[in-house]
Amino acid sequence: MAIDNDPLPARLGLVANEARRRGRGVHLVHVVPPGGGLQPDAGWAMLRTAEDGLRRLVGDGLPLSTELCRGPAVATLVAESRRSCLVVVGADSGVPRGSVASRVAARSVVPTLVLPAGHPRDGTSRGRRVTVVVAEPEAETHVIRAALEEAELRRVGLRIVGLATSYADVLAAHPQVACEVVVARGDSASALLALAAGSDLLVVGRGTPSFSWPGRLGATTQAVLERGPCPVLVVGAPALAAAGLS
Repeated sequence: MAIDNDPLPARLGLVANEARRRGRGVHLVHVVPPGGGLQPDAGWAMLRTAEDGLRRLVGDGLPLSTELCRGPAVATLVAESRRSCLVVVGADSGVPRGSVASRVAARSVVPTLVLPAGHPRDGTSRGRRVTVVVAEPEAETHVIRAALEEAELRRVGLRIVGLATSYADVLAAHPQVACEVVVARGDSASALLALAAGSDLLVVGRGTPSFSWPGRLGATTQAVLERGPCPVLVVGAPALAAAGLS
């Protein structure tokens, strides 16, 4: 989890829940940019506050660790992703193109969970549903699989927002997850977000970046990050992610 200058309680509940679901420890990272940002003492104080708060939530059953890094935030967090199963970053006032959260989501080796400012403080389930947006079913099977895994972890249903096609093959691996398919009428971010309303989690692929923004998220994914009302999980293509290219 990346620790920024934001007060932590609004996010620790969700991070604790994610760690418990996966049975994994949490590595807290704060990055001090070259020539700016908080001084190391302030960064360590922030990390200790986060570690103490998280320990109260998860108890002694899961390992916690902290690390203060100095360097470019995006490159540092992408490097950290190579030894993680999930990267968690926050967004206090949307996720504009070019923000740290957006660029990490576009380049991380593992899925990136982006937390909006308005997420419930306790991190508990509210909508009892995971929604996945699928633009190209054949090319984004890995995104549907990730969404099914998240729904199974949360013990909730899955809504697939996409084209009028069959998803039977990929759904067969998770028969215990109740699924519904909703055909998207148009591909605008507004239409997709309306169909995702009331969800606990929105799962999207990285999309296709424009020639003007190489190495960035596609337009629809970026719009969802900027306006999503719930946490958004951004999933890269497995082969490209392994090479650090997706």
